[in-house]
Amino acid sequence: MLPCQLGVFVLCWLLAAILQVHAVEWPDPLSFESPGCSLVQHAAAKNYKQSYANPHRQTRKELLVFWSVGSERRVQTLVKKNVAHLHMTLGRRNVNVYLAHYDLQQAAWGDGTPWYAENVKFSAQQKGQKWQLAQSLLKGVNLARYSWIWILDDDVDFSDTNVTRMLQLAEEAKIEIGIPAFTQDGVNSSDTKHSYPFQLPQADCLYRYSGMVEVIFPFFRPVALETVLFDCEHCIHNQSVWGLDYIWCSRVAHKVGKDRYKTCAVIDAAPVVHRNFHVLGSQSQMREVASEAMLDVHAHHKEDWIDPLEASFSTECVDLSGNSHMRVENNTADSGRLW
Repeated sequence: MLPCQLGVFVLCWLLAAILQVHAVEWPDPLSFESPGCSLVQHAAAKNYKQSYANPHRQTRKELLVFWSVGSERRVQTLVKKNVAHLHMTLGRRNVNVYLAHYDLQQAAWGDGTPWYAENVKFSAQQKGQKWQLAQSLLKGVNLARYSWIWILDDDVDFSDTNVTRMLQLAEEAKIEIGIPAFTQDGVNSSDTKHSYPFQLPQADCLYRYSGMVEVIFPFFRPVALETVLFDCEHCIHNQSVWGLDYIWCSRVAHKVGKDRYKTCAVIDAAPVVHRNFHVLGSQSQMREVASEAMLDVHAHHKEDWIDPLEASFSTECVDLSGNSHMRVENNTADSGRLW
């Protein structure tokens, strides 16, 4: 064997070893053309393909972001800003976006334009509220392919949020449902007041376990979301989801065999802002319907019902050093609900 051929042979075997250990995302090794490497090419190709065919070797999973969106210009601007941030921080191929156009104005978003084609994987036009739309539209999506599914209103702003950190902490906490801590924006003091102030960011905590998290913009493990959407009768009503957030942590905990006070968490180290666009009008207009829905949830799910005052007053903080301790929360705001 000539010295140059020996050198090529050694390089090819080194390449095969790299592919075997790291499963590098290179083109199919069978396409490589180098003298004397045919046997190595086939060995590397076999290993490469096996590693990617084996789901246990794959650690990358995607985030599905489900937005219920109107067509106001400020909504479009904010959502597009958020999508750009997701792609920049998580990578375009790791994020799938689903836009549910509840005002039937998908055309106003430039459907068919390069931005829509490049950034939106799923879309639908259907009247309804966020949770009712998610229950209807996500039946046709394979949720199991995703690590997390984030259910969002169109006035959440996470364009300055470390979303990678948010998901890392959720993984560390081993939760099934999470919500980023958030502040409230708005034009008056009632806009900025929290229904549950324990969801305000706490600088001394990475995250806090809680018996409840609000319906405003939580993210879920696939099994948790499937439980909430498709295996929870009397949970999501036609015009309201009041009461849903009082039972879903416990219901999901029973489903997956966890402590119901360790199933949900507020992620403090990656907060977002609720811009409070009020695109759906005043909630007080639907208070009677919502109250009836909450009574129905309570009547059918007493075993999973968590007193919101109990959940709000007591959380378990995991601090910046990784130590945990119980803490008493401020809960001075009135949620306006029955409990």
